[in-house]
Amino acid sequence: MLAALSLSTTPAWAASFMPGNLVVSVSGNGVWGATGGSYTVNQASPLTLMQFSHVGTISATYAGAMVLPQVGSGANNAVSAEYGSSSEGFLHLSSDGRYLSLMGYGVNVDAFNANPTAYGTLTTDPTKSTALAQSGSLTGQGYIPVARVAALVDANGIVDSTTAVFNVFNGQNPRSAYTVDGSSIYLSGQGQSGDKTGGVFYAQRGSSSATAVTGLDTSGKTAAQDTRDVQVYNG
Repeated sequence: MLAALSLSTTPAWAASFMPGNLVVSVSGNGVWGATGGSYTVNQASPLTLMQFSHVGTISATYAGAMVLPQVGSGANNAVSAEYGSSSEGFLHLSSDGRYLSLMGYGVNVDAFNANPTAYGTLTTDPTKSTALAQSGSLTGQGYIPVARVAALVDANGIVDSTTAVFNVFNGQNPRSAYTVDGSSIYLSGQGQSGDKTGGVFYAQRGSSSATAVTGLDTSGKTAAQDTRDVQVYNG
C-alpha cells in the first residue's frame, strides 16, 4: 500500500526530508528493493516513509527511509498499518509546512499478529479474523483497545505519536489526518455499520479523545458518516 506527497519548498524542510522531494508511505517490510514481504493481507505491519528525489515525472531516485516507531516511548505510541489495505496511508503536509501527517494504529506489529483476537477483532468473516482494521477501539469492552494514532513527522524525522484516540473508527480504518500547525488535528475514517465512531473528528495534539465534526448520516441520523481524505480548503 503506497501513498505519495511532494514536500513544500519552505526553508523549514532542510534536514532528513529535503525540499521538493517525494515522500511515499509504505505498509510492509519497508526494505527498498525487496521483493515480497513478511506480512500477509490484513495483518499488522510497520509504516515506513520513503523519500525520493525526482526530476519532474521523468525519473526518481531513492534517497532513504524511516520506519515509524514500533515501541512506545514516553507519551509517544507505536504506529502500525494494516498490510494490503486500500484505504490507509494518506499523507498530508501541514498548512505551515512543518509536519507530514498520517493515521495508523497504536499497537506493536508483533504483539498484534501474535494474538489478534485479544484486541477485539470485530468480524464474522473468517478471512479477516486477523485483520488489524477489525480491531476494536472502544474502551471498557473486555478486550485490549487499539487507539487510532495521528502521527506528525517533522523535517528532521522526529515523530510525534502522542495523539492516540480511542472510541473512534471502531473495527475499521483510520484513513487520514490533517493539521494546520501541529496544535490540533482533524482525523478521518470509518466505523462499524450503524455505529457513531466514523467520520471526521477534531482532536487536540496529545489527546486520547476527539470531538465529532461531521455528525450523523443524513437519512436516518442514527449512524456516523464514512469519510476518507480530510483537508482544509481555503481556510
